[in-house]
Order: sequence, then structure tokens, then C-alpha cells
Amino acid sequence: MRHILFADDEPAIRRLVFDVLTDEGFEVSLAADRSEALAALAGPVPHLVILDLLPGLDPVAFCSHLEARHGPVPVLIVSGAVSIRSVAEGLGAHFLSKPFDLAEFITLVGKLVNGGEPEGQEDAVDEP
Repeated sequence: MRHILFADDEPAIRRLVFDVLTDEGFEVSLAADRSEALAALAGPVPHLVILDLLPGLDPVAFCSHLEARHGPVPVLIVSGAVSIRSVAEGLGAHFLSKPFDLAEFITLVGKLVNGGEPEGQEDAVDEP
């Protein structure tokens, strides 16, 4: 079973994404804050990390820690702050702006988990 780590500080978003992804057959670990996100990296290697901007969490440092611990893992940054797109691009991560269409989200997650590149990059950033 493919494992996804989803980190978001909004409980309703965490619950919705958890329900959607588990219905799609993924195993999902949730993190609500910086410490939970970092602690989750001690668990099973995720096939994908979906990361919102959490208070106190530097996405660059988090992605460096992720790669040092588990090697290359795809990262999808989801945020209402469109300005973070350039940070995602610099990390080689994908970006999806909030609010997002669930069908588009599921398709993008499926492609990233299975090692494929998403088509139609309007909301996702190409990897360099």
C-alpha cells in the first residue's frame, strides 16, 4: 500500500484529505504541526509528502531533512499563498493552490505516488 504523509494545520482539511485519500486506497499519516511533521519522518518512508505551510516549519529545511532521512521523495506543497510557488519550484516540488478541486488533487497525487509526472502543469510546478 502506498503511504502518504499529509501535513496541514487545519483540522477540517486534514480530515477531508485523509478520508479522500484512504478511500482511494492510500495509507495516510497526518501531521498537524511542525513537531508532528518532523516526528512522522521517523516512521515508514512516505511515497509522497503533501505539505501545507505550517507555523514554524521551514519547507526548505523540512525537505532537506526528508531527503537526508529517506532519499528523494516527491513533495506536493498545497497552500493558499501563491507566493510559495517559487519556493516549491526551488525545491523541485510540485505546487497546488488552495482551494483545489478534489478530482484534480486525486489525479495529481496518484501520478506523483506512482512516479509519473503530472500532465497540465497549471497548478503544479515542473521539476527541474
